Amino acid sequence: MKVIRLLLMTAVALTLFNGCVSKKKFEEMQSNLQKQLSNLRADNAKLNERIHDLEKENAKLKADTTRLGRENRDLMRRLNEANKKITSLENDYSQLKSQSSKDLQDAIADYNRLKSELQANSERLKELERLLKERDELLEALRNKIMQALKDFENSGISVYEKDGKIYVSMSDKLLFDTGKWELKKDGKRALTQLAEVLKQVTSVDVLVEGHTDSDPIRSSNDTPPKDNWELSVLRATEVTRTLTKENVDPKRVTASGHGEFFPNASNADKEGKAKNRRTEIILVPDIKGILEKIKNKH
Repeated sequence: MKVIRLLLMTAVALTLFNGCVSKKKFEEMQSNLQKQLSNLRADNAKLNERIHDLEKENAKLKADTTRLGRENRDLMRRLNEANKKITSLENDYSQLKSQSSKDLQDAIADYNRLKSELQANSERLKELERLLKERDELLEALRNKIMQALKDFENSGISVYEKDGKIYVSMSDKLLFDTGKWELKKDGKRALTQLAEVLKQVTSVDVLVEGHTDSDPIRSSNDTPPKDNWELSVLRATEVTRTLTKENVDPKRVTASGHGEFFPNASNADKEGKAKNRRTEIILVPDIKGILEKIKNKH
C-alpha cells in the first residue's frame, strides 16, 4: 500500500511539472523515478521475503513453545512421580530401619540366651564327664575287687569283664548247678557268698541276675518243673538272687530274669558252644539315675 501511494504521488508530480520543465529534464526525472520504482520494488520483494521468513520463524517458535510446554508438563509429572517415589522409599527405609533395629535386638537377645545355655550345657557336660569318669573308676575298682574275691575260682568257669559301662560276672553251670537242676552246689554257693561281700561294700550299683541255657530240651517226667529251658533259667536266676539277698545284699537292688536258650554266647552246634551258653550272668549296673540327679541338683 505504501508503494502504490508513492507511485500516485509521483504521477501527480510528473503531471504538474510536465508543462514547465524541458524534455531532457523530464526524461531524467522519469528515469530517476523508474530507478527508484525498481529499487522500491526490489526492497518490497525483500521485505515480503523477510516477512515470510519471520512468519515461518514465528510458526516454528509457536510449535517449539507448544512442544516445550508439553515436555515441561511431562517433566513436571515425572518429577512429581519421582518425589512420591522418594517419599515412599524414605517411609520404607524408616520402617526397615526400625524393624532392623528390633530384629537386631532380638538377635542379640537370642545370642545371649544361646550363649548362656551353651555355657550351662558345657558345665553340665563337664560335670557329666567327671561323674562318668568316677563311674569308670568305680567299675574298674569293682572289677578288681571281684576278681580278687573270686581268685579261688578262676579255673572254675568264672569270667569278669566290663562291657557297655557294666561289669559282667559270668559263672558256668558246672560251678553252680548240676545238669537240669537249680539247687546251688557247694562251691557255687561259696563263690556267691564271696561275691556278696563285695556287693555289700559297693551300694551304688544295681544287680541283674540272668539265667541262660543251651538249646537241648529238658527231659522231665509228668508236670514236675522245670518244663523247659526258659523255666530252668528263671529258677536258677532266682536261686542265685535268693543266695545274694540272704547274704544281706539289698533285695531292692537285685532283679532276677531267665532267658533260656535265646541269648547264646556261642553256637549250640557243638559241646564247647553249649558249655559256654549254660551260664548265669550277674550284671552290675552303675546308678545312672543317681548321676543324672547329681547333675540336675547342681545346676
